[in-house]
Amino acid sequence: METPDLIGLAAARLEPHTNIAMAALAVGRWPERQTRLSIRKLVQTLRQTEASPSRPAATSCTDTPLNDGARDIITRRDNAAMGH
Repeated sequence: METPDLIGLAAARLEPHTNIAMAALAVGRWPERQTRLSIRKLVQTLRQTEASPSRPAATSCTDTPLNDGARDIITRRDNAAMGH
């Protein structure tokens, strides 16, 4: 009776998880490079543009008023795209 290759089996099971984690890191780096802000700072700033109890939800993306932080992020992204 042959013993199973436990190391090979473990590696085969971990590889898809590793690939997903590496892809997530790569995708997360793009907005950080474009805006020169951490993902945490981006999320915190952009969450402030969500509807609050005092302001009803917007019907479309263009109806949502942007705060100064969100405008700054868009400007940083645009400047990075133009090579500034």
